[in-house]
Amino acid sequence: MRVGQVLALIRTLAEEPALKPFCRRSFSLELLLLLAEAERTRRELGVEECFEALTVARPTRGIFSRCYQSLVDGGCLEIGESSTKRSKRSVRLAPPTATALRRVLAATRKAEG
Repeated sequence: MRVGQVLALIRTLAEEPALKPFCRRSFSLELLLLLAEAERTRRELGVEECFEALTVARPTRGIFSRCYQSLVDGGCLEIGESSTKRSKRSVRLAPPTATALRRVLAATRKAEG
């Protein structure tokens, strides 16, 4: 993917209402992609695992917590009980968010193709 294509993808993500909240901060865009990859590989991520996995403009815990909570409150993320550990809360993209991301990525692949 060339630079212009990446830029076009980011702009498309920012125009999609269900994905726009993830484009407000660089680390939340990385979070979106981490959760999408976890969903694709059927891996369960907890809140702490999400924070630890961030590498781009890594936020403080407080900033991450506020951003994370606003994504939950905005209906972008869903929190559930972990299937592996009682004390762990699993994080996943809300269905409308996941659907919008799949649609954007499919359109991007078509445009490249």
